Amino acid sequence: MENIYIQALNQIISNQKTELRETPFKMIKFNSNIKIMLELIEKMTKAEQKISALIKLLGLYDYYTKIHAQNVAHLSKKIAINLNLTQIEIKNSYLAGLLHDIGKTMIPLKILNKKKALTEAEFLLIKKHSIWGYQILKEISDLKEIANYVLYHHEKWNGEGYPKGLKTKEIPLIAQIVALADAWDAMCSDRPYKKAMPQTKALVQIKANMGQQFSPQIVKIFLDNLKIANN
Repeated sequence: MENIYIQALNQIISNQKTELRETPFKMIKFNSNIKIMLELIEKMTKAEQKISALIKLLGLYDYYTKIHAQNVAHLSKKIAINLNLTQIEIKNSYLAGLLHDIGKTMIPLKILNKKKALTEAEFLLIKKHSIWGYQILKEISDLKEIANYVLYHHEKWNGEGYPKGLKTKEIPLIAQIVALADAWDAMCSDRPYKKAMPQTKALVQIKANMGQQFSPQIVKIFLDNLKIANN
């Protein structure tokens, strides 16, 4: 990526951190920093450049979220392969995993990395990240389809997820894949507010939520090919 783009991205993220630090929760919205970012990214001619810029932005904003996104992308791809999806679907599973948390660039870091339990207001704000991620990606040519998967990656099989309360096969398959990969990596990785859960305990959680939070089909593939999470 050209130095001029890197410098611009650094400035955008610096401005975003400052603005979110000073803005009351209820006033946080799709702001000028994000609009400038989108204008900059749309000037890039290749899809790979746009994706690279978004991941660069995510890493500049919060390094942990970037690492988590990369882990989710790799696991989503492996699950898609084991589901015998098409090459396009496998690629889209990877990209949806990679970009599923891009909306967290709209969440103040003091909330994103809070070590204590979130308040109700803070949790409601966190839940907006899937909508904000959708709003960001739908404005970028080459990523409009990925935007839909990002929007729905917190939907649950039983209809108790967000933002729309979709259930079972109403949820796009790729969003179902990302949902499991996201939860697995979140449980098995160190977070600012908790230590990684042993995989044995994480497995208990995955099994317990089969048909509740997660698609039974995807859980079965995951369990049958558990080594995919470790390679």
